[in-house]
Amino acid sequence: MQLLLNNKYKQTYIWIIVSIFLATFSFIYEMFSFGVISLSMIFLFLYPLLLGALPSYIIEKNGYQKMNRIYIDGVIILTIRSLIVGILEIYGTDTHFSKYYLISGISLILLGLIAYYLSINIKKTLP
Repeated sequence: MQLLLNNKYKQTYIWIIVSIFLATFSFIYEMFSFGVISLSMIFLFLYPLLLGALPSYIIEKNGYQKMNRIYIDGVIILTIRSLIVGILEIYGTDTHFSKYYLISGISLILLGLIAYYLSINIKKTLP
């Protein structure tokens, strides 16, 4: 049986499924929050969608190598940060530890982009 989904875009499909799951999770969580809302929880799905699915689609469409693990971990850390901040905002409290999630997530994304760029350039220069 032939699959309906193109296997070429496997990583993009995974990011989209994660985004749909997180959007559903945040919607259900907001329903039971007694009218208290959190923008971190509402926009939780945007991290895997914009930082995961979109770059993955561009990479897979052009036939480049897949995203490296460092970049993916940075996206995951930013997503978890948004989830934790959203839960704490709905609960009515705050934490100063969220800035460390933000710093480490952005740092890993930048390191992942640098490593990805260097790996592409090294493969181009090799005979």
